[in-house]
Formats: sequence, structure tokens, C-alpha cells
Amino acid sequence: IVTLAEEISGSERRSLQVLLARYRRGLVGAIVLLTVLAIAIGQILVREVVRPLRALEQALNNVAEGRYEPVAIGSRDREIVSLTNALNRMLRERELHERHLIQSEKLASLGTLLSGVAHELNNPIGFVHANLQLLDEFIEKLARAQERGEDTVRIRDAITKLLKRSREGTERVKQIVQDLRTFSRMDQA
Repeated sequence: IVTLAEEISGSERRSLQVLLARYRRGLVGAIVLLTVLAIAIGQILVREVVRPLRALEQALNNVAEGRYEPVAIGSRDREIVSLTNALNRMLRERELHERHLIQSEKLASLGTLLSGVAHELNNPIGFVHANLQLLDEFIEKLARAQERGEDTVRIRDAITKLLKRSREGTERVKQIVQDLRTFSRMDQA
């Protein structure tokens, strides 16, 4: 009985060892298969997710450096495509806002320029206007002096002086207008 029990026990042990060897090979095969599968999934993730994210990161670095070109990232992932579209929309809106800002700055500069021109023109025109009022007064004085037979040389000298100053004022206005025409031609070029 002991011998028979030992034989049965030995037979069971061998069959267990064979079974364990088979399961070990199966386990090693499963580990190898899972490792290969993990590497394949990793490669797919790199191709589908990591590379587009790196490209998007590079595009954002370009934006940070002041290069605002639209971003084109070849990915089938909806989130990455959505993020790329949002970035491109943001870049278009930034460009539109920049154009509006430049236009506003141009209008502000134009307003400043026109204010300066108005001031520059107003001074000589005001001077000419005041001289014309004085000229009216001197002409009346001249007419009265002539009626009375008085000497009118002093009044005529004053009138001549006013006319000379008025001509200088109108020449100044003409020069300002000419400078503006020259400036506008430079802007068109």
C-alpha cells in the first residue's frame, strides 16, 4: 500500500509538474503578448496623441514668439482638432483686433494732426482777420482825413504795413497747406 501510495503520489507530482510547466509557458507567453500589446498601444498613442500635442505645443511657442501663422495639425482625435480650431479662431480674432487697434491709432494720430493743423491755420487767419478790421478803421480814418484836408501819409503807411503783414499771414497759410499736400502725397506713396 505504501509503495502504491508513493507511486500514485509520484505520478501526481509529475503530472502537477507538467501542468505547472505548461502554465509557466502560458504565463510567460501571456506576459510577452501583453508586453508587445502594451508597446503597440504606446506607439499608437504616440502617433495619435503625443505627436499632435507636441506640434500644438510648437505652434503655441511660435505664437508666444510673435509668429501668428494659422496652425495645421494632422490628427484624427476630435479633442486635438477642436483645440486646433479654437487656436486658429483665436489667432484670426487677434489679427482682427490688431487691425482695429491700428486703425484706431491712425484715427487718433489723424485727430492730433488735424488739431495741430487747425491751430497752425487759426493763428495766421486770426492775424489776417484782425488786420482787416484795423484796415477798415484806417480806411475810414483816411477818408475823414482827406475830407478835412489833413496829411494822410501816416495813415497810408499804417495801411501798407497792415497789408504787408496780412500778405505774410496768407503766405504762412499757403505754406501750411502746401506742407499738408506734400505730407499726404508721402502717405500715399
